[in-house]
Amino acid sequence: MNGALLTTWRLWDKIYYRCTRLCYVDQQNNNIFRVVIKKYGGKPLRSEQEVVVSPGDYYVKLHIHNCQLAHRLAGMTGEMRLGLAALKEVKTSLPALAKFVAEHPNADKITGVVGTTILYRGAQPLGFFVRDIDSPLVRWYKTFFFKLILSLCHPEGVARIYQKSDKLVAKRVFMSKRDLLERYLDDQPQT
Repeated sequence: MNGALLTTWRLWDKIYYRCTRLCYVDQQNNNIFRVVIKKYGGKPLRSEQEVVVSPGDYYVKLHIHNCQLAHRLAGMTGEMRLGLAALKEVKTSLPALAKFVAEHPNADKITGVVGTTILYRGAQPLGFFVRDIDSPLVRWYKTFFFKLILSLCHPEGVARIYQKSDKLVAKRVFMSKRDLLERYLDDQPQT
């Protein structure tokens, strides 16, 4: 991504951030996540064993800070290298997310963490469940939006979108609060 485009994106991102209720999980340590606590209004999200998030539950809506991720991955080449680097950014940010959730004033009301992404291929080993988005309209919109972001971030730009367009479909990723805390709460880096 060229410098001028990244600068423009950063400016847009600051406006977007101010217009939403997003908050940083751990801005001092450049955590890749921004979140908002919301009431869930969709269909129940189920793992193989249980319902993780039901309508009316409070949950953490997870956002990857795409501008920051693009900046960190700038200059990298190779599909595998980019994917592994993005996965590493997510993995190293999960302990701070667990701490954020555990220390949140409404932690007892939060039932899970939910995100929407096209970067879901490495999510299951991290403890996330991956499901299709039920609404075709929402799936199309989210997929279009994430493809636009990918075309701006990826070194191959729009060509990357056309190469693997069928695999670039937005999906829901989610994890119960219990699983998040069990897996990641004690993994905080020592300072």
